[in-house]
Amino acid sequence: MNRRLWLAVVVAAAVATAISFGATRYCCRSATPSLHNVGNAQTEQIAKLEAEFNHALAGCCKKHCAARFDLSQELAKPQTDHVAMQKCVDRMCTAQTESEQATLAIVLRVRELLTPAQREKYAQLLNRQLCTPVTMESR
Repeated sequence: MNRRLWLAVVVAAAVATAISFGATRYCCRSATPSLHNVGNAQTEQIAKLEAEFNHALAGCCKKHCAARFDLSQELAKPQTDHVAMQKCVDRMCTAQTESEQATLAIVLRVRELLTPAQREKYAQLLNRQLCTPVTMESR
C-alpha cells in the first residue's frame, strides 16, 4: 500500500475514533443529577430507576462501541466499502438514539416521583446539565 493511502486511512480512523469518543462521552452523562431534599422512599425509587437506566445505557454504549470498532476495521482495509462503513455509522446513530430515548424516559419517570417544588429544582438541574456544552477539555 502506498504511503499516502496508508496515512489517509490512519488519519480517517483517528478522526472517526475521536468523534465517536466524544459522542459516547456526551451520551453517558447521568440523567439524574443530584437531588437534595428528597425522602427515603423517593431516593429508593430513583435509585431503582437509575440502576435500570444504567443497564440500558450500558447496552447502548456496547452497541455504539461495537459499531465504532467495526468502522475502524473497515477504515483499515486497503479498499474501503462505503456501504459497510455507512451501516456502521447507522448502527452508531441508532445506539445514540436509544441512549437519548432512555435518558428521556428516566427523566420523565423521576419527575413523576417528585413534588412540584422538587420538579422545579430538578428542571433547573437538568437545564444546567443539558444546556452546558460538553467539550473534550471539560472532561
